[in-house]
Amino acid sequence: MSNDKDLKIAVFPGDGIGPEVMDAAQAVLAAAQDKVGGFRLINDHHDAGGNDGTNKFAKTLIELLRAG
Repeated sequence: MSNDKDLKIAVFPGDGIGPEVMDAAQAVLAAAQDKVGGFRLINDHHDAGGNDGTNKFAKTLIELLRAG
């Protein structure tokens, strides 16, 4: 569908329960995309917290801004 609008989403699953929560959230968003149409979700995955060894808000903010 070339008329779909691309929407880039920054995904930061983090630690602990985060990955499971993000998987469920992405499934809900994918279902909405399929039902509503007119847009295409592009998931931009990033490590955060213990997964990347930092707890730096600035790094996270930069990645969010890059996602658009």
